[in-house]
Amino acid sequence: MDAVDVLRSARRVRRTTAVRFIADLLLVVGIGAVAGTAAVSPGVAASVDGRSLHLALAFTTAVVAGGIAILGVVGARALRHPRPAWLGAAFGLYGLVTLFLTVLGPRSLTQAPGLLHVMMAANPAVVVLLLVARRPPLRLGAWGAGAGAALAATLAVALGVVGVAEPLVGTALGSRAPQIAVAYGWSAVGVLAIAAGWRRRAPAAWRVGLGISAIAAAHLLRLAQGVGVAEPDLAFSALQLIGVLAVLGGSVQHLHSEMNQLFSERDAQRAELREAARHALRAADLARERDHELANGLAGLSGIAFLLEQPRSETDGPALRAAVLAELSRLHGILARPVTAAGTGCYDAADVITELAVLRRAAGMQIEVDLEGDLRVNGDRARFAQALTNLLANCDKHAPGSPVRMRAHRDAAYAVVEVHDDGPGISPGTELAVLERGVTGSDTGGSGLGLHVSARLLGEQGGGLRVLSRRPGGRGFGVRLELPAADPALGRRSTEV
Repeated sequence: MDAVDVLRSARRVRRTTAVRFIADLLLVVGIGAVAGTAAVSPGVAASVDGRSLHLALAFTTAVVAGGIAILGVVGARALRHPRPAWLGAAFGLYGLVTLFLTVLGPRSLTQAPGLLHVMMAANPAVVVLLLVARRPPLRLGAWGAGAGAALAATLAVALGVVGVAEPLVGTALGSRAPQIAVAYGWSAVGVLAIAAGWRRRAPAAWRVGLGISAIAAAHLLRLAQGVGVAEPDLAFSALQLIGVLAVLGGSVQHLHSEMNQLFSERDAQRAELREAARHALRAADLARERDHELANGLAGLSGIAFLLEQPRSETDGPALRAAVLAELSRLHGILARPVTAAGTGCYDAADVITELAVLRRAAGMQIEVDLEGDLRVNGDRARFAQALTNLLANCDKHAPGSPVRMRAHRDAAYAVVEVHDDGPGISPGTELAVLERGVTGSDTGGSGLGLHVSARLLGEQGGGLRVLSRRPGGRGFGVRLELPAADPALGRRSTEV
């Protein structure tokens, strides 16, 4: 993606964000305008009991505020972040103190000025908790939010009691100053929440801000109309209910989006762990295969050092030394590059067969070799040697003392190598199963790697390995190896070079 595409994408995101924000703003303002207009219209005032409707709206608002408080506790525990808890604590205090006292009714507040003082002292505490919710102290956690709300409620009750005993304090709490502070405090919190949501392009955050702003508008409207705190006000109650509903909706959306993100991160982590486990298992399998190949190669070299010191014919000595050097080079390649892609090239399979046969004869194996025709093939010489070493090691392990016969010939587009022994063999019908990793013959034991690795190595070079079926009542074990034959003309040119 070039710079132009990035700019276009950023503009699209900003445009989409602006459209969503304007839609939410118009929705809240529209509902608030309709509810406020209906509340102050003479028709509604004449048709319903204003005091009863005011109390019903206040009670509903208190219930919704309690829901925000419960959601805050749940969200803080689910997200492991205290911000939802502080927001819930603020609305819990607002619902359990301010709105609960409003439900008691104007007559109760007038007759018990202490309750009115408690409500007037609790309102600023709610604003303080909302401000703290923007950047909550992480060390205090979710429990700190509950402790803060409890402390604020205790202080509000204490100020209410003091306000009754001290006329000066009671006069201050009953003045318009606390109302002004609360109204502008709600407004400031709402603007800050909307700005934070816009900056982060988080609809849930600005919806909470719009809800808080609706509550602020209710307080400002009451303040502008000069309506007392203890007096019923349908427009105030309606805007207040709309505000807490918007806050509840934003909180639910925030929790939902954060939980989805947590689930996505968890799924991504699980996928990474599965991938890491798969790589770890693959590495362990490769390590076992390498150990298996080294063990088979070293078994072919066992006793060679002693034999090289003994006087042998001029023809056997050089061939044996060449075979030992070739095998040591192959084993060194396994150690130096345990995981490599199959190489390509043209080589003579007859040379590999002859070298391995010399090594096994020197180690005591009775082995016969029959080579027919052009056996030049395409592929990786070391991998063919590794596959054939595995088969000879199986003969030595599962058919000790049995003569081994190797016959190689050209068959159309393949060079075919067959290896036979006179051992117990495998049960009929398991010819395909023994090529799987970890599968062994019923009575042979072993690691179950030799045939599997050999088949895989040959398959990577365009060849294959097939276990030959045993004749009924017969003994022995036979394997057929197929290697892609090289073009004779290309083979001669590469040999001449």
